[in-house]
Amino acid sequence: MLALLGLLYVSFSVVNSWWFSVLHTQSATNDLFWFEFNDSVQAWLMAAFNHADEYSPRDLTSLAYAQQAIDASDAIVLRQTKSRELFQNQTSPAMAIAICRKVVPVTLLWLSSYCWVDFNKTWSLAHTPGREKRCYERYRSNGAVYLDAVLRNTNMTEFETLWSGPGGCFTIGIAQTLSQTELGRSFLQDLRSRALLSVESELAY
Repeated sequence: MLALLGLLYVSFSVVNSWWFSVLHTQSATNDLFWFEFNDSVQAWLMAAFNHADEYSPRDLTSLAYAQQAIDASDAIVLRQTKSRELFQNQTSPAMAIAICRKVVPVTLLWLSSYCWVDFNKTWSLAHTPGREKRCYERYRSNGAVYLDAVLRNTNMTEFETLWSGPGGCFTIGIAQTLSQTELGRSFLQDLRSRALLSVESELAY
């Protein structure tokens, strides 16, 4: 009796495994587990993304997305000027401030290759004399290379919880050096105590 039950259990498991494989064959043929995803779907998807990238606002009910199929052999047109367009598409300072305030503190130290800690250029963050020279000659008018521009627009309590304290990146890389002078200690204290300004006031600053 036990042998029969064991045989039935094994047979049931084998049949179910086979049926599962049959059901998921079409989905398992691609990395997305997308049922019946093939070359024509990929071509259509790329065309849809290109269309969405070029036109804003994006209306998903637009007839431009309503095509039923696309030939897999159709060439996907990538505009050669796209990289230049992205490079030239500058973000306004007001938008940059608003975006910065929404960035989670864990990523703030890696947003840019910073040149200075403060806007007065008291403490340099350039890793070589050559980099320091390039910073001054090319980037000194760019607010993105000043760490203070980011720290002014973040929650310092959350930031220090992540990056300060013994062994913290901010402590070792910046705060320890700043703490050696009265000016540096004052700067750190000001960072911790200041309240966020309105976007308009921050722009004026």
